[in-house]
Amino acid sequence: IKYLQQVLRSQPDTFLDELRDKLFTNFQSYSEHDLSVNISTIYRMVRREGFTWKKLTKIATERKRLQCAEFQLRMSKYQAEQLLLVDETSKDDRTTFRHHGFA
Repeated sequence: IKYLQQVLRSQPDTFLDELRDKLFTNFQSYSEHDLSVNISTIYRMVRREGFTWKKLTKIATERKRLQCAEFQLRMSKYQAEQLLLVDETSKDDRTTFRHHGFA
């Protein structure tokens, strides 16, 4: 149980089947004896330990004040005429980002 708690605290977006796989990978004695753990059993343990399934949020990089201040300091060395600004560039990671996790 402590191992699963540790996994959920460090990787809250881990799915139940991934928890089961990690359990068998890290405790090979279970898999050597053909013991299996049902996903519903893992879910009940997770709930009993107080974890709930919640929507995850990303923290915008703009909120990192130190990095913003460092960037502003670097950019203050240039005149506006020396800069080339490109607009509407983006990278969309939404397809690889898990939207829910245990908390």
